[in-house]
Amino acid sequence: MGGVLLLLNRLPEAERALESAVEADPNSAGAHHNLGVALSRLKRDSEAIQHWQQAARIDGNNVDTFQNLGTAMLNTGDAAGAIKNLERARSLDPNNAATLMHLSVAYGLKGDRALAVQLTQKAAQLARTAHQTGIEQECLRLLNQESVQRP
Repeated sequence: MGGVLLLLNRLPEAERALESAVEADPNSAGAHHNLGVALSRLKRDSEAIQHWQQAARIDGNNVDTFQNLGTAMLNTGDAAGAIKNLERARSLDPNNAATLMHLSVAYGLKGDRALAVQLTQKAAQLARTAHQTGIEQECLRLLNQESVQRP
């Protein structure tokens, strides 16, 4: 039920249903993951992080959980935590353009500009091949920003 409400973007209802699902089965990685998605869409990344961390403890092989966790940590200013989780996502799916793009931002924040550029270029190439126009455009924006900021 919560997953359907999430797909319908009925976020407050999805949150309530998914909280009930987590209460009914605290060991459901899917319930924790989906509750994290709902909370993140409600702009409550700190709470979402807690549920994605729990989902990752239960199922350490879900690339989406680690990608979402890393992205939320990036949004909350935790570049080191973002790198740890996005690297885990990359180990599970090395050719995920979105993971590489977010990882490039995290490395850029940590000061590793060369790696950030390399990852952004690879993400743009993968996105172009997969016809992921939005990701490709964001990568190109990041690369342009990097060339403007370079001393």
